[in-house]
Amino acid sequence: KTRAQRMRRTLSAAFPKALLLGFLSGVASPAAAFAPAALRLAKIASVAPSSGGRAVSGLKAPRAVAFPAWPRPARSFGIFASAGEENAEAADPRFDQWYNKSEQNMNNLEAAFKAAPSFLDGAILRYKDGSKVAVEDFKGRSVAIFYAAEWCPACRDFLPQLNAFVEAHNSAIEDTSISAKGRPPLGLVFVSSDANEEAALAHFQKMGSEFSRQGEWCMVDYNSGMRQELKRLYGVWAGREKDVFGQSIDGMRARRGGVPALVVVERDGEPLAHLNAEADGLMALISWRPDDYKWP
Repeated sequence: KTRAQRMRRTLSAAFPKALLLGFLSGVASPAAAFAPAALRLAKIASVAPSSGGRAVSGLKAPRAVAFPAWPRPARSFGIFASAGEENAEAADPRFDQWYNKSEQNMNNLEAAFKAAPSFLDGAILRYKDGSKVAVEDFKGRSVAIFYAAEWCPACRDFLPQLNAFVEAHNSAIEDTSISAKGRPPLGLVFVSSDANEEAALAHFQKMGSEFSRQGEWCMVDYNSGMRQELKRLYGVWAGREKDVFGQSIDGMRARRGGVPALVVVERDGEPLAHLNAEADGLMALISWRPDDYKWP
């Protein structure tokens, strides 16, 4: 087979045409080009590869923006070669120009994505021992916000099931005898609807276990404005909180559900799925697909 034939077969297998166009679109710098470039590529890859083309239940299908996992062009591709021209690559300098530009664009896009701020930057997050959480602790995890209250019977029933689900998933990843290599561990951010800070802290101590891993369970500070903002942002709040969030028609329309519930989120805060445990209980966790997205 000629070099050109090998190139065409490899390119067609590794790169969708639209993705190649994205590589060649010209990303000037990480800071300036991140937002438009990410949006273009998100439109190209609107359904995560691991979802098999299925939309993820909840708000929308996750965007396939895990840039480090994308294939890179192989140096041996002779993209300008035609059939029967074995040495076309050596004769045409445009190959090196194309390759170098594509590689630089990809590097710029990856760097910009990794440097992009998290929507939790500035939030006061704490572990059970009171120590502060760094956003970097969520790196490589599939992250969900957990809304619950101790006074809520459905929350009390759901929490042991959620604890078991998280522990089973994360333990399987650490167990080398189980084929879970490459799967992202889970991370949860607790947003309390408890009546006061004391009740919220006591409730938080029941989440996870004494052996919980770093980045696995944390809580938004009860007195932080972020706690209420996350309820408003994703439309999840308890019925008892209607005087705070449901005083307008728009506020009621924006509500997606009560507690318990989880919202799986991207690093930039983009919601991937709303898991309505208030209505579905344990079955809601089936819609959490950790492989679809992990924080870079």
